[in-house]
Amino acid sequence: DTLQVRNEIRKLQENPLLGEYRVHTALKRLGIEVSPATCGRIMAANRQLYGIEKKPKQAERPKLEMPFKATRRHEFWSADVRYIEEHLLPDPKPVYVITIFENFSRMALSSAISPTQNQWDYLAVLVDAIRRYGTPEALVTDGGGIFYSNVALQLYDMLDIRKERIDPGEPWQNYAETLFSVQRRLADHAFSNARNWPEIELAHQTWWKNYNIEDHYAHRERQDG
Repeated sequence: DTLQVRNEIRKLQENPLLGEYRVHTALKRLGIEVSPATCGRIMAANRQLYGIEKKPKQAERPKLEMPFKATRRHEFWSADVRYIEEHLLPDPKPVYVITIFENFSRMALSSAISPTQNQWDYLAVLVDAIRRYGTPEALVTDGGGIFYSNVALQLYDMLDIRKERIDPGEPWQNYAETLFSVQRRLADHAFSNARNWPEIELAHQTWWKNYNIEDHYAHRERQDG
């Protein structure tokens, strides 16, 4: 490893939520090929040298059978809303990230950060995804009211989109938990330092772009590109 690689890793470590795999994928996006194990070794050395905070360890959970696991592209889309409470905006109220994502590729098809989370905010993101990619066979959400408004139900019916629902309190069932976990690691450091709306929008756009082009841990064994 070179001094340049060590320095790039040190800069990435300014976000304390990034682990060795996410640092590896971020470097790969920059055209730097370093294995996760090497990243972990350099990160440990940097922590010792610079007093950098270590990423908190998450508890392991048993792997459960995914009820909406897609076998082909656009078989299932999912939608969910994440609350962002840590930021430095003048209004201390939470802001919301509304995202439509595709269960087979895990791609974020459309996403918006918004000061509100009403049916029109959600429908704008859904319609943007449809405009870009066409319609899915089915759309999976929790039981939130914005996903079941009269206008939303009419839209699903008109476009022949089957509406599916996860069990209450089980966001892992449509990959929302995984998506939000990655977003937390990639974006929350930037969200928490955003002082105005352009800054938090830029943090969101950076997350969306990087999430879609960086490797996904779940795709390590896939050979279909």
